[in-house]
Amino acid sequence: MNPRLFTINRKTLSDFSHESFVIPAYQRPFSWGYDEITKLLYDLKENQEENLYFIGNIIVISNNGKFDLVDGQQRFTTLWMITLYLSKMYNDHDFIQFCTLNNRSRLSFAIRDKTDKYLNTLLISDTKGSKNFWELTDFLPDDNTRDPSLTQNQIIANNFKIIDQWVHENKIEKSFLEFIKTNLTFEFLIAPSGTDENKLFIQINTNGAQLQHYDILKSKIINAVREEERHEYSVKWDRCSEIFDHKGDDNFFPTFEEKLVDILDSDEKKRYFKQHNSIKNEPRDAYQQIISFSTLLIHTLFIYTKIEKDNLKLDFPKFFNIEKLLDVFGELSRCMDKADLEQKNQYAKNFIDCLVNVKEKLSASIIFSDLEDNDFGLLINLKNKQEEKEENNKSVEQLQRMLYHSNNDTNHYWLGIYLDQLLDSPQSGSLDILEKIDNIISINGNTFSTYKSYFENPADFLCQKNEFNLTNYIFTFKNFNRYWFYKLEYLLWKNDTGNLSKIISRTSVEHVLPQSEKKHYKEKTIDIDELGNLILITVSENSRFSNKDVLEKNEYRKRLSNPPLKMTKLFNDLDQYKLIKDKYSDDELIKLKEVLKNHQCEMQNLLIKHYK
Repeated sequence: MNPRLFTINRKTLSDFSHESFVIPAYQRPFSWGYDEITKLLYDLKENQEENLYFIGNIIVISNNGKFDLVDGQQRFTTLWMITLYLSKMYNDHDFIQFCTLNNRSRLSFAIRDKTDKYLNTLLISDTKGSKNFWELTDFLPDDNTRDPSLTQNQIIANNFKIIDQWVHENKIEKSFLEFIKTNLTFEFLIAPSGTDENKLFIQINTNGAQLQHYDILKSKIINAVREEERHEYSVKWDRCSEIFDHKGDDNFFPTFEEKLVDILDSDEKKRYFKQHNSIKNEPRDAYQQIISFSTLLIHTLFIYTKIEKDNLKLDFPKFFNIEKLLDVFGELSRCMDKADLEQKNQYAKNFIDCLVNVKEKLSASIIFSDLEDNDFGLLINLKNKQEEKEENNKSVEQLQRMLYHSNNDTNHYWLGIYLDQLLDSPQSGSLDILEKIDNIISINGNTFSTYKSYFENPADFLCQKNEFNLTNYIFTFKNFNRYWFYKLEYLLWKNDTGNLSKIISRTSVEHVLPQSEKKHYKEKTIDIDELGNLILITVSENSRFSNKDVLEKNEYRKRLSNPPLKMTKLFNDLDQYKLIKDKYSDDELIKLKEVLKNHQCEMQNLLIKHYK
């Protein structure tokens, strides 16, 4: 089949007019959550200055006047949600045009009638009431419902809340909307008439993994090593790349013609693209590094540049982006291109030796993901779970859990600085170092400029004052970063290290006094949006909490095996004054206000004391 029969166009969201899209029955349900959606949003935010930002491919087949989404449905559904949210929050007519066609949703589900009704109702749902426009109880499951469509609706509703919190935390301005409208692009591919839709879907989803950016980088660096030493250094590189989740790394795509020939004309016995991993059928490792291999390469590049900058006259990279890995390494590549053969050999070997040292520290000192138990921990602790951990090890592990789950970016700037410090001062207190790094980054901003400033002058970076000034922060609902919830979890645990709780991923900010009664509490001068009444819980816990009263929430809390410590502390405070109830008298409301205020002050003082 001739791939030229594919219609291939580069499109922006503004380019759609009469097209409507269907998610066909064979597609898996929409399943993107906090990690995928916030990564996409942060990628968009970080690339706002780009003239064009390519987001990927959308492959469709025309079917009875509509387009079946064969590939890219998770990304497309998320874009529909983001644009609908922005159209309502910013009253933007252009975005609503992308979401709708003939007054109905441009996107529909082939076998999810209740989801289709939910999407269409979202278009006209009011944004002015006390409830959020996606909280449509008629379309969301209750505790006894197992309807797949309603479960799908709950996932969509949860993701609207994630988008909402991200937009408020990042103080998004109109320029972000304009960027998405005009600069965000993707390849829109329409399959030729007569294409077997199921075969196309299967081939797209079973095709072998393609060449990665780090493979190209490896080739460049290994080729600079003397021929007689290349095998040795190639083996070193390969060992460094073990136990990583390579799915997080960007693909190096061949031409669309090559890819489509493979998909449409492939013979099951003879594929154009081979499996990237020739030992694909071997069992997966039980443990996995928490960052991608590309991320480790960039952290290593900064450490290597710091070590060699006087010798090589090498500038630090100007950005940190695994999707532009080759550009990040551009300065080192240019330096090596200008060097003679012996210098190239030395530069390449020194970089790989540095990578070996960094990887060893990473494996010995940074938490792993335990794929079997869905847990995180230092490798020595995961492999020896029955043994008692050293006190310092427990604290380092818990602090790293906090940093891993609280960081919205996937670069993990804390980690590169921490690894460099461990290489420089292996005998020093690792907990003290990590706490200092965390405190400095949290005050100065979790940004590339903060990260780069460390490598430019480590001594100045570590000597700076980092006092926590309460007046710099507004601790009310939607006005502060979830990081501070995680920080409080760590400090509450640190004050009671006998506690066996673990910091896990929690992304949903919830009210203890229910949000549905906000007006009632406001009349009693109780602001339920303040820190004293807020907790951070998982999305699934949030769907159970919803608008239940304090008594019901406490009963649910008791059943949790690993409840958030701030939640436990707050309910204990309420219980001390017998305030865990469904309704309150006027006298009890006065006491309730005092308990919430005291809890808030206690949490804020915990932060102030830690930074001092």
